[in-house]
Amino acid sequence: MDGVPATGMTAPVRAVLDRAFRDRPLPQIERTERIEAGNRKRTVRITVADGPDLVLQYVSGDPARPITEGALSRAVAGRTPLPIPPIVACGTLGGGSYLLREWVTGTALSEVFGSLDPPTRIETARTLGESLGRVHTTLEVDAFGPLASDTEVSAAAVGGGIATTDTATIASTAGTAATAGGGLAVVTLAADWRTAFRGLVDDGLDAFHGPLADLEPAIRRALDAGIETIPRAPTPRPFPWDYRLGNVLVDGTDSGTGNGTGPELAAILDWESPRSAHREFSLVKAEYLLADWYDASVANGDSGSGSDADTDTDSGFGNVCGTPSAADGNDGVDGEAIREAFYSGYVARLSIPDAYWNERRRLYRLGA
Repeated sequence: MDGVPATGMTAPVRAVLDRAFRDRPLPQIERTERIEAGNRKRTVRITVADGPDLVLQYVSGDPARPITEGALSRAVAGRTPLPIPPIVACGTLGGGSYLLREWVTGTALSEVFGSLDPPTRIETARTLGESLGRVHTTLEVDAFGPLASDTEVSAAAVGGGIATTDTATIASTAGTAATAGGGLAVVTLAADWRTAFRGLVDDGLDAFHGPLADLEPAIRRALDAGIETIPRAPTPRPFPWDYRLGNVLVDGTDSGTGNGTGPELAAILDWESPRSAHREFSLVKAEYLLADWYDASVANGDSGSGSDADTDTDSGFGNVCGTPSAADGNDGVDGEAIREAFYSGYVARLSIPDAYWNERRRLYRLGA
């Protein structure tokens, strides 16, 4: 391959680059380096001499996952100001699929969140709420269920979106991907949102083992008692399944200036395995991953670095497990303050009906 030295270059990486750059000039590759990040993906950093570095992720035996992530990433990047790493290409190769994106240097927010000064911590939580509100405001789906694609996606084919036409609507096609190039589809369609939500909770309960299994009867009783409060036909919205601090990169570790100004968001990562859902369910899941995580970390008194085997800061990948790095709880910012800031950011984009607070939030938390 022209421009690619042998150092660190494996046959799969070479094959993906050949495929990704078959219609455009190949950049000058200096080296490649395997990164341990996550459990399912093989991840490689590609150092480029004449442009931004790249990150290659390859998943064997699951052709839809990286392509789905690439298509949704493009849609969010194309229709919101959220910092989404540019997708170079994604597609299928050798029984698996790949996602090639630009490298983003940053630190996982889970590594530094607790060390931010209180005003900056509050403003960061507010920004995360507003960012989710932007996704829910901008992108619509026309059915409920997991989003998937088995169509090869490239920058030229998709043009920054997941639509099957020139709109922002994701097509729903039972069991298949949308036919337009690079489109996504809602698969395993549910009859309505109430049915879809019930199925999500039932699937989660079926996976309970050990001590958790003792909670199953009480949860099922609560679900039975409250299921009529769940609407059947709200507007479906994309639901990023893993919207957490560990999947947000910031551009430094500056703790802030004391007036709410601190490190900028550098990237929001990990748009794989998305679903479409009632936006309130997506909202409560994000609240759980942010405010409840923070509550737990303060209670544990964890003020460490938050490093673990799945964390690679300054690498373009966040903390998969989200090991806390929190304040000691004595600076006046508790989980409730983080929760309030998150919701204030969200309502700057979308209002939240009273029925969410009075009826549905508690039940949705059981599913989250």
